[in-house]
Amino acid sequence: MKKNVIYFMILSFIMVCCGKSFLDVKPSQQQRVPTTIADFQGLLDNKVMMNQNSPCLIGMVSGDEFYIKSEAWQSFPNEIAYHNFYKNAYFWEKQIYEGGELYTDWSRGYMDILQANIVLDGLKSIRPFDDESESWNIAYGGALFQRALRYDNLAQLYCKTYDSSKANEELGLPLRLEADITLKVPRSSLYETYQQIIADLQQAFDLLPDYTENKFRASKVAALALLARIYLQIGDYENALKYSEKTLSYTTQLIDFNSIDLTANYSFLPFAKDNPEVIFIDLRYTDSELLSNFDIYFNVDTLLLASYLTGDLRKSANFFITDNYRNLYKGSYGGDMGFFVGLATDEIFLISAECNARLGNDLAAINDLNLLLENRMKKESFVPLVSETESDIMDLILEERKKELVFRGLRWEDLKRLNKEIKYFTTLKRRLFEVDYFLTPGDPKWVYPIPPEALISGNYEQNER
Repeated sequence: MKKNVIYFMILSFIMVCCGKSFLDVKPSQQQRVPTTIADFQGLLDNKVMMNQNSPCLIGMVSGDEFYIKSEAWQSFPNEIAYHNFYKNAYFWEKQIYEGGELYTDWSRGYMDILQANIVLDGLKSIRPFDDESESWNIAYGGALFQRALRYDNLAQLYCKTYDSSKANEELGLPLRLEADITLKVPRSSLYETYQQIIADLQQAFDLLPDYTENKFRASKVAALALLARIYLQIGDYENALKYSEKTLSYTTQLIDFNSIDLTANYSFLPFAKDNPEVIFIDLRYTDSELLSNFDIYFNVDTLLLASYLTGDLRKSANFFITDNYRNLYKGSYGGDMGFFVGLATDEIFLISAECNARLGNDLAAINDLNLLLENRMKKESFVPLVSETESDIMDLILEERKKELVFRGLRWEDLKRLNKEIKYFTTLKRRLFEVDYFLTPGDPKWVYPIPPEALISGNYEQNER
């Protein structure tokens, strides 16, 4: 990547974090902006910025996949603001921010959106030659995909669960669609937010190549997979099934867990190397002590661990027990490079299974599950599912979804959407120093507040809390 592109990305980050104050700083004559297709592709190819800081961590902190013991809680450092911010989120406090939180999921998401908009605005001014058209399409489609992905990430945290009967009245996100940070952009409706996400992905699909050897870059199959995920989130099961089937028309590859080394420190190679399931690489390094595997805090939820049946290789592939009997996570498709929160084929099989079950296609749902579980169970333990009642199928699919997609950044949004159905109501519970804390279905604290600095600078309406 050219030096001037790197410089420009740093400046862009400052613009996101500092807002108007950035405009008071006179740029150096040595500071240059990207001007070519390669320059703009370079902005998207910055993995640290675009693929390794997914805005999903607060949802992971607040979910039900891990817990912290009372004795460990006492040793948390208090001098760093973001520690307290995540600690407050862990207990679903009404006020979670304490001021000065620069690196929130909100700021990380909009930082990536700004980069995508810089690329889109810049490419609009370039009329490519014939031999440049493919490169232009890849860059433009990639920027649309990244913008859609980040708006989707943010919607799961800062918006209510989608309800088609209320979506025009519910608050969505501020939809920044150009790089000018001085523009005042109000919050859209939830309907408008999802319509923009879907429109970006559909346009991206038309421009992107079928596959990419570099899975840090978007592809047609990635756009389809993300559309399947989004339609599932909003309860449009026909379209979710449609796009999951389209995704599986491109790839059905699954890892046979019988073939991996379950004794390794990490079950999978860094950056999803040689992983045939991965469609698009998106990672989240943890800057929260609560989710670190390398200190004294994190423990995998005991009920989650107990849910893996005898012969289920995912338990050994995903978790290990330390010498002091702490249960830790090692199963990220990112290897030791952070939590994998991207797109992979196993998720698409589960989307297909759930939608088939909801639409009454029971046999197809069972077939989807069998294809997945055959690659997750010991060979001698796998017994194909034959028939279940409609209710049992859904229960089984949702249980497998929780076990398969553990620490993928999806559990929070699953809990939110399933809390629309009485049968799947989930009350979250924390216990610390003999005190119990609860988050019940319907509580407004399932939606996070916008950080104060963003709230003031954007003059946004705050979420109910």
